[in-house]
This record gives sequence, C-alpha cells and structure tokens, in this order.
Amino acid sequence: MGTLKHRVQFYNTVATLEEAGVPPLRAFQQRMPGIFGPAARDILALLKQGDTVSGAMSRLPRVFSSLEINLVHVGETTGRRATVYQSLRDWFQLVSRLRSILIAGLIYPALVYHVAAVLIPLITIFTDDLPVGAAAVRALLFMAFPWLLLLAAKSLAPVLSALPGLGGLILRVPLLGGVLYRLDSTRFFMALSLCLRSGLGGIGAVRMAASCCRNATLRRRFEEVADIMKAEGCAFSAALAERLHPHDRNTMILELMHTGELAGTTDEAAERIANICREEAETAMTRAAVVLPVLVYLCIAAYIGYKILTFYGKLYAPVRELLE
Repeated sequence: MGTLKHRVQFYNTVATLEEAGVPPLRAFQQRMPGIFGPAARDILALLKQGDTVSGAMSRLPRVFSSLEINLVHVGETTGRRATVYQSLRDWFQLVSRLRSILIAGLIYPALVYHVAAVLIPLITIFTDDLPVGAAAVRALLFMAFPWLLLLAAKSLAPVLSALPGLGGLILRVPLLGGVLYRLDSTRFFMALSLCLRSGLGGIGAVRMAASCCRNATLRRRFEEVADIMKAEGCAFSAALAERLHPHDRNTMILELMHTGELAGTTDEAAERIANICREEAETAMTRAAVVLPVLVYLCIAAYIGYKILTFYGKLYAPVRELLE
C-alpha cells in the first residue's frame, strides 16, 4: 500500500478532475504521486480496453483496498464518482491524522523508556559490580525490547485477531481499551458516513464500515447490527441498541444517530459522531502521553532507591557482623 499522503493526493486529483467534468481517460493521464503513477497508467490501459475504474482498481489489489474498490463501484453505479473520490480523500486524511496523533503521543514516553534502558544498567555497574560489557548488552536488550515486541505484534496480528475473546479482553484494559474503542468508532462512523454519501444502502454501508474496524470484537458487533437491521427491518440506532458495548454508555452515539435518522441526515450524524470520537481519542492519548512518562519516572526512582539501599546494606553488613 502506498503512503497515506500519496493516497490523499491521488484521490484529491481525481476528485477535482471528476468534479470539473474531465473524462476518466484524461483524468488518469495526469501525473500521480508514488506508486499511484504506475497504477494510474495501468488503470488507463484497462479503461481503453473497455473496463470500468472500479474494475481496473480490482486488478490492483496491492494498491487499492476492497473498501476503495467497492465505493468507487457504488459511485459509478449511482453516478456520484466525484462524491466518492472526495469522501475517500477525506477518509485517508482522517486515517493519516489518527496515525500522526498516535505517533506524536508515543514519542515522549518512548524517549523516557530509552533513557531508562541506558540508565538502569549503568547504575548496576556501581551497585552490583556488573561488568561494563554485560551492562552494555543489557542496555541494548532493554532498548531493543519494544521494537521486537512491535515487530512480533505486527507479524502475529492476523493470528491474534482470530483468537476468540482477545479483542474484547483488550477493550477492558484501563485507558488503552477506551482509546482503542474511540479510534475504531471514529473509523467506523466516518466510513459509514462515507458509504451513505456514496449512495450505498444502509445495511451494505454498515457491513462495509464494519470492515474498517481493527478490533475483531467491535467489527463483529457492527456486523451483527447489520444482521439485525436485515432480519427485523429496523434502523441502525434500534439495531445498535440491541448490541450495546459497555463503552457506549458514556457516549451520545444512540441519541445522535436516532436524531439523524428521524431528520434524514444519517450521514451527517455519523460524521458528527466520528468527529466526537476522534476528539475524545485525542484527549485520551494526550492524557496517556502525560501519565506514561510519570509512571516510568516513578519506576526508575523506585529502582534507584532500591539499589541505593541494597548498596549501603552491603557496606553496612561487615560493620554489623563486628558489632554482633
């Protein structure tokens, strides 16, 4: 997959040209960023053979996701390609923003951790007579640990996500669960708004938006909501009320969606909910970025205090033996 920045530029270009009435054959002749340059040429070649844009995109699964392909197909069917391209541009801008927030929130805690990874082995050189070489190896292992953990998590993500109950267990973790819930809610409701504006029906929109959730438990919940909508013929808010999550109790999701459905502005209500969830996630991550370094400081201080007491305990031991 290309970078999010290039993806945003790609959809912004095709949306602008589509809105101006430029035919796809000419639109995809434009210079596109990154991997979308070769992709645009491939799409153009397939268009000349009589294929559709969505059909051409489906032949490039390494570049375009199923969400993009399906939405472009809906836009072609309903004659709202420009709306779809604009919505996809806004969607990937949101994804890019969420990723930036996560990275920015983790920079300072990661810096504090790496300082501690060097400081703690350094202290053991004086308190435990640890050889300098062994202390250096220990420091390197401490510094490499979070990166190895991240690599393992990314490698095992498909397997872990398939484990029953793991997603729900993660959502129960204090602070982390709330942040992940709000991030996935942001993805779902923004994707739902995007699908509805593209002309996709309610049940199909919910199913497609559910595929954007990273947490398996939340993804299954929204898929069950779509099943309830189909079986009972009810609106999204009524179906969601039957599959409430504990985190939903502190949100205005049901009220906002119900109001939007009554007013016929479900897409706007979904976008409003997505923005609220995004702001709450930003606040929670900002709070976590403040709390995590403090916890690391306290752990370092406790460890240093323990080592100092141990060090002076060793010095005092011979004196105590003489006194006894």
